[in-house]
Amino acid sequence: MAFADLLLGSVCLPISIFTLVTYQQLSQERSPVFLKMIIVVFAQASFISAALISAERFYAIYWPLKQRTLSTRAYRLVILTVWLLAILGSISTFFLLKSLSVVDLYFLLCLYGFSIVLTICGLNIGIWRKFQQKTVPHHQNRAFQNRRLTKTLLFASLIASGSWIPTIVYNLIVFLGYKITNNISW
Repeated sequence: MAFADLLLGSVCLPISIFTLVTYQQLSQERSPVFLKMIIVVFAQASFISAALISAERFYAIYWPLKQRTLSTRAYRLVILTVWLLAILGSISTFFLLKSLSVVDLYFLLCLYGFSIVLTICGLNIGIWRKFQQKTVPHHQNRAFQNRRLTKTLLFASLIASGSWIPTIVYNLIVFLGYKITNNISW
């Protein structure tokens, strides 16, 4: 997630600024598809990573002995899966754009985003409830570190999912048929 967020800020933000300035000055509405795909891949990788981090912490809290048996290879496979899902999601979004109307695509994106945010919230509520039951052992140093890590990752995943709320609301507004202009006057 950190790598995806780093790329989102260091690569996608300059690309977005470049395309916004360049294509508005040229009075063109559409920027190159490749640039949009890069932005979608990094954004999807960040979003999916937040969900999988919540799932991993949920697994670690509810089944700590099983979680300790996970190998580094399993984590590498999950990281690879995140990036493959992000790439496939980006490609499928642009294929769906050609076969569906923009309104239908925005509806699917809202549904997708909302379902991932609900998944993250559900997993984090489950983690929070487990901590409230005080069934997580406190007597071991490793358990204490695990609890602190879980709280930190809970905070990070909630912030990450919360940062997606404006995008989901934007897609919902577009789906409902309202027009949002890109003109910003200072």
